[in-house]
Amino acid sequence: MVKVHITAASHVPDHCSMHALSDHKEDCLRVACDHAHDKCCPSCDQLKVIMKEIKSSLRSSDLRDEDCDDLMYTLQQAYQNHGRLIC
Repeated sequence: MVKVHITAASHVPDHCSMHALSDHKEDCLRVACDHAHDKCCPSCDQLKVIMKEIKSSLRSSDLRDEDCDDLMYTLQQAYQNHGRLIC
């Protein structure tokens, strides 16, 4: 898969490499963008909604706590890996 959404100056916060790579807690690692982060990405937003729905379904399932925790961990890892590849 190809990283298609990332640019140095995107109005979508998660797609702006300057914003995403800045550490807002450390002055020496913070970069101020010269643009607003006032847009959203429908594809990324849809994925976030789906992830919340899956998590909610897992929490309300009859799975054992250990199995639910394992699936939540797997889901979180998949989400993080997807973000690295797509967004």
